[in-house]
Amino acid sequence: MARVALDLPHLQYILAHLPDHPDHMIGKQARGIIQNSISAINKSNEQLEFEWFSDPSNQDLPLKNFIQLPPEVLNSSVTDFFSTFKNPVYVRVINALLRRGCKYIRDLTELTIFQFGSTRNLGDRSHLAILQALNEKKNPSS
Repeated sequence: MARVALDLPHLQYILAHLPDHPDHMIGKQARGIIQNSISAINKSNEQLEFEWFSDPSNQDLPLKNFIQLPPEVLNSSVTDFFSTFKNPVYVRVINALLRRGCKYIRDLTELTIFQFGSTRNLGDRSHLAILQALNEKKNPSS
């Protein structure tokens, strides 16, 4: 079977030209496959920003080595910090971090990447959401 490699713009172009309500099952399957591919590409692009997180050589280093936060953010409680975001994933994040013993953002940034990655009830989506939230508040000079 021949393989075809398409980048994001090509997939979006093809999807835009497929009929919205295809009469054939093959059209429905093609639309689903293309939509899943676009979603996967977008997800992997989000994770590229935090490539250091999945690098095995960084597993023993604390998060604070990669995300420098101002003192007012470091001294804020986990509950206060994550409550300011609209994303519902943060309710689970707050509970998991508190169970982990992270009452303040400073406690979170002192965890090694391995400790953070192995925190119970936090999956890939939660890790990404936490890193994105911290990244939003980092020092402008870093």
